[in-house]
Amino acid sequence: MRRASDLVIRTFASRGHQFVKRDGRSLLFKRDGGDIRIFIFKEKLTVALASELPAGMKIAVCLSGWEEGVDTVDGKIELWDKDRFYLVLGESLFEAAMNADVTMHALKTQKGKRKRAGLPEGKEEGIVQNNVTPEMAQELGLRVEGFRHEMRLLPWFILDLVYPENEKEKPISIAVDAMTGKATRWNSMLVLKDDIAWPQTLQEPKVSAEEALAKALDEVAAIEGRRSTVVRKDYETVTVVDRIKSFDRKNVKVIRHGLFHFPVWVIEGVRGLMIINGFTGDVIEESFLEEISDELNG
Repeated sequence: MRRASDLVIRTFASRGHQFVKRDGRSLLFKRDGGDIRIFIFKEKLTVALASELPAGMKIAVCLSGWEEGVDTVDGKIELWDKDRFYLVLGESLFEAAMNADVTMHALKTQKGKRKRAGLPEGKEEGIVQNNVTPEMAQELGLRVEGFRHEMRLLPWFILDLVYPENEKEKPISIAVDAMTGKATRWNSMLVLKDDIAWPQTLQEPKVSAEEALAKALDEVAAIEGRRSTVVRKDYETVTVVDRIKSFDRKNVKVIRHGLFHFPVWVIEGVRGLMIINGFTGDVIEESFLEEISDELNG
């Protein structure tokens, strides 16, 4: 689990703010040539406390609300309640879930032997098996005192490819995040379900199948076209040779490809937010709102 304030920094950085430093109980950013401070208050923001804040543009995140009249103290203060902060921070957590390596956890057979990575026969689309029930999600969400539990299905392209190596065809599978275009080697056999028995939100892909193929070929080239170092010893002379393995992506053939959706639980709670990978059961991201203000005050 990362520090909660680090997540706030990343969230505002994604909105165009350049982080400068932690300054007392605020986070200092630059935006459009000017400074802006982010304050997070666990206690109710009073008129007296607002009057003591430094001059300049600032956002006050008030987890317990604010007194009447606070908004008239300073014309350069923007007040955020907990709901607005949840919305902004929750989207940042969701982005973290989409960018996590959810495809890197290999499933194993009952005998403990790994199945060959790739697509199930005859399947070009489907929903990946969810292994976290609503009851399990609610139990995990107790850590943030969860009150809203939502399942989202994140789209990934999976491609089975082959290319020639030593007069044989070498198989490789690549997964491409259909939201971000991120490609990674796929090490699992997909386990699919026709449907999930509880409500979920299906995320539509932002990357086309053609773009996914290009990303997959780039990834194969990066894996197989790596630089190797050869050390030769001739009597007392040692020669080090840097050698780049040649790789022609034109020789890669697509055997099968498909678009599949991975389940992710998004939990909002009184104390914070949590993202759970429904495929593996791992907690991808967790942030406690109380810790944010404690970090800034400490």
